[in-house]
Amino acid sequence: STQAKTLFPYTTLFRSAEGSAAAPDLVGEFFGKYQVVRRLGKGGMGTVWKARDLLTSQLVALKLLNLDVTQPDEVARFDREVSMLAELRHPGIVRYIAHGQLDSQAYLVMEWLEGQDLATRLAQKPLTATESGVLLRRVAQVLAVAHLHGIIHRDVKPSNLFLRYGRMEEATVLDFGVARRGLALQRVTRTGVVIGTPEYMAPEQARGLSSITPAADLFALGCVAFECLTGRPPFSAHHITGLLTKILFDPAPRLRQVHPEYPAALDELIAQLLEKDPLKRPQSASWSMSD
Repeated sequence: STQAKTLFPYTTLFRSAEGSAAAPDLVGEFFGKYQVVRRLGKGGMGTVWKARDLLTSQLVALKLLNLDVTQPDEVARFDREVSMLAELRHPGIVRYIAHGQLDSQAYLVMEWLEGQDLATRLAQKPLTATESGVLLRRVAQVLAVAHLHGIIHRDVKPSNLFLRYGRMEEATVLDFGVARRGLALQRVTRTGVVIGTPEYMAPEQARGLSSITPAADLFALGCVAFECLTGRPPFSAHHITGLLTKILFDPAPRLRQVHPEYPAALDELIAQLLEKDPLKRPQSASWSMSD
């Protein structure tokens, strides 16, 4: 194996499960050639463990999926995540290593990265305009690769953007658990089902539409960029109903209304990304390749 010697504290992606129902202690257990070292955290889609490849001695992230393997729809969702992650090869996308099933437990093995996620970084202080520009370009380049493969992430947000060694230029996109292929969206997503994280959700996602395009990822990227520069997402409310109403109907705040000192070009780019109408947003993330 040529697995990179990198580490990934997934505790920043899957928040601590302390205080929740006790998960089984799997330390020392084997999933194929991977031996569990310790639990890192738990999220809605599964539990992540630190593990070691006994053949190479390399550390990996072992994601144990919360799914019922007797249900075809859930198995199909897992298969989609695995196939998309395995297909996407880019330094800015967390690398697939292996997957499998042990009895009724499906698992996914990924590279182990070192650094922190963007949400943790932003909890310390906002980014500078230069840092935000580097991050924006990097993530747009990664999304352009995914979109060229027909894959829409659908959950771009700070906790799914990992900064390898804290470097904006090495930002890595995580968690393709709700990603979909554009041509397949109408078959696998029911109208009225809202998928994504509300604060970073495009209006078409908030409506539960099935015809989601790559422009939804660009709207989310605009939300992330605005938060990087101001310390808060462009839309917020105490309740999800109020938040979705703002996303659907309120004009997005302009960056220079909050920080007049920022470049006009950056203000305009974020405004374009936050357009309500997906046809008015940049039609491709590939603008990042040349801008």
